[in-house]
Amino acid sequence: MTNNSPNTDTAILTALANDDEQAFAALYHKYHQKLFYFVLNLTQSQQTAEDTLQEVFVKIWADRKQLAGIANFNAWIFRVTKNHVLNGLRRMAQETLILAEIARDINPGTDDTYAILSYKDVHAVLKAGMDELPPQQKRVMELSRDEGMKYEEIGARLNISPLTVKKHAAQALQYLREKIRKHYALPTSLFYAFTLLQNFF
Repeated sequence: MTNNSPNTDTAILTALANDDEQAFAALYHKYHQKLFYFVLNLTQSQQTAEDTLQEVFVKIWADRKQLAGIANFNAWIFRVTKNHVLNGLRRMAQETLILAEIARDINPGTDDTYAILSYKDVHAVLKAGMDELPPQQKRVMELSRDEGMKYEEIGARLNISPLTVKKHAAQALQYLREKIRKHYALPTSLFYAFTLLQNFF
C-alpha cells in the first residue's frame, strides 16, 4: 500500500472500501503534502490549509464505500479540495453579511459592531443548528454546502426527487433562520435579514 504510483489508486480505493485503515493511511501519505501546498497557494493560509485537509480526509473516510468506482482519483480529490476551499470562502462571505446585519440591529449607530459578535459565534450557532436537523435535512444541506451539489445531483445521490430535496432544504433553512433569530433575541421584523442564509448553503 505504500507504492506512490498512480496505478495503485484503484487498489487502494478498493481496500479502503473494505475498511482497510492501512489503505487510508497510504492515501493520506500519497496526497497530503500535494494537497496542502495546493490549498496554501489558493488561500495563503497555513491554518486554512491544515483545516481543509483534515475535513477532506474525514470526508474520504466517511464516504469510503462510494470511492472504489472513481476512475481518476487524483483529479477527483483535487476537485473536491478546490470546491471545499471555494465553498468555505463563500460561506465566510455570507457569514460576514449575516454578522453585519445582526450587529447593526443589536447596536445601531455604533462603529464597533464587531465587538459585540464574532464570526466564531455566528458559525457556532449555525453549526449547532445543523447538528439539530433531522438526518435527511442535514445530509441535503451538507451536500449542498460542502460539495456545491445542485438539487438534481443531491436527489440522485440520496435516491429522492429534486422536489423532495428542495422541500428538505427549505425546511432546514427555515429552522436555521429561526435559531439565529432566537439566539440573538432579535425581533421578528429582522427576519428578512436571514434570507442571506439562502446563499450560505
